[in-house]
Amino acid sequence: TRAADVLSVPLANITGFTAAGYTLFADGRHDVNTSINRGACAVSDNTANNIVALRKSAANAVGMACNSGGVSQAAITMSDPLPNRFKAATSAAENSFRMALSGVAGAVDTSGSMPVSPTIMYIGSQSTVEQFNGFIFRVGLIPQALTQAQLNALTVV
Repeated sequence: TRAADVLSVPLANITGFTAAGYTLFADGRHDVNTSINRGACAVSDNTANNIVALRKSAANAVGMACNSGGVSQAAITMSDPLPNRFKAATSAAENSFRMALSGVAGAVDTSGSMPVSPTIMYIGSQSTVEQFNGFIFRVGLIPQALTQAQLNALTVV
């Protein structure tokens, strides 16, 4: 059995990245129901304590999660029946967490702190464990927090 491929990129190598605000994007398909979170991509300090993740949740829905200092700051979950190709994006900035899935806006979370000192971006996981279970066709990190209209347009299928 082949292990999942996970790519990690130091944020210092991404021109224009700032921890103050950014957007994660993924175009993928998850085929298997699992009972744990499976990250498509994430920005973190290499721990689960300080992270913004775009993921398939343990409830098998596409969503985002943000932790800062080990405390949950934001979580947005959207419906996504399996198997299904999806395009999802989340923007994160202090007190402004947004998400879109397949062109549809998710809930907005207007309270929450950003993760402390992110240093790495994971593709195919939200850490060194919890690898994505499916296909990732495209993923991106945009070094600014996009508006809801921009997220919706980015994720139209």
